[in-house]
Amino acid sequence: MSNTSDETVEYCLCRLELRKGWFSCSAACALSRKLGAPGSTGPRRTLWGLFFCVSVPPLERLHPKDCAEIYSLGIKENGIYTIQPDLHGPAKCDMEAAGGGWTVIQARHDGSVDFNRTWQEYREGFGTLYALTSTGQHQLRIELEDWHHQKREATYNNFKVASEAQRFRLTAREYSGDAGNALSYSKRYNHDGRSFSTSDRDNDRYAGGNCGQYYGAGWWFDACLAANLNGHYYGGRYSGVTNGIYWGTWYILTDGRTGERYSFKQVEMKTRPKLFPGLS
Repeated sequence: MSNTSDETVEYCLCRLELRKGWFSCSAACALSRKLGAPGSTGPRRTLWGLFFCVSVPPLERLHPKDCAEIYSLGIKENGIYTIQPDLHGPAKCDMEAAGGGWTVIQARHDGSVDFNRTWQEYREGFGTLYALTSTGQHQLRIELEDWHHQKREATYNNFKVASEAQRFRLTAREYSGDAGNALSYSKRYNHDGRSFSTSDRDNDRYAGGNCGQYYGAGWWFDACLAANLNGHYYGGRYSGVTNGIYWGTWYILTDGRTGERYSFKQVEMKTRPKLFPGLS
């Protein structure tokens, strides 16, 4: 961000398309001022990526608070942007699905990321998620894709993740969509209102052990699960412990004919304010 006058400040927002290194947003805005008038919403393309420089009234924050605010500035390109809650790394913004403005909080497209992490490791990421959902009302959108290119989604119009003192308790209510409400599956398997558990922090309701340790993932387990989007990434069907990426209201947990389990190909979880300007 840089000063452009006494009345406005300039956000520089980059959609990174890098293959090597990081792109300097400050340098991009400086280049923008040389190439065109300050305040232009661009976009301008360089060898490093696509960037926008936007002049807005001064704020107490150095960066937009989420992808919904970036969208409200007139920037509607999918991409990677810096947002205020977490300056240690960029955030992925989905500006197209269901009106756009979504901050992606989890994405599974391959097995490159291990979700069997410690409480401390999850704690660092949940600080951002708590900051995103701690004020106002928010939505959660879950997008699922199977290995036959079929896609479904689940949206929750009441979404929040509590603080660490409340063990990052999940609120996910007011469901709509075509994937089924696996987060409120039954009295025994109800993820809404549950605390987060990891292999080294047992906060679930299963008296016989630690669900996070057994399934090898951090998740809002009950006793234990009807959904687990942080499960192990498999190439479709697999055998053994039911520890894959699972959404119990779409696919059955076990194929009765072959005995195999099923895991999804792609999953994304994303959030935005419930009162999102892009919907008006």
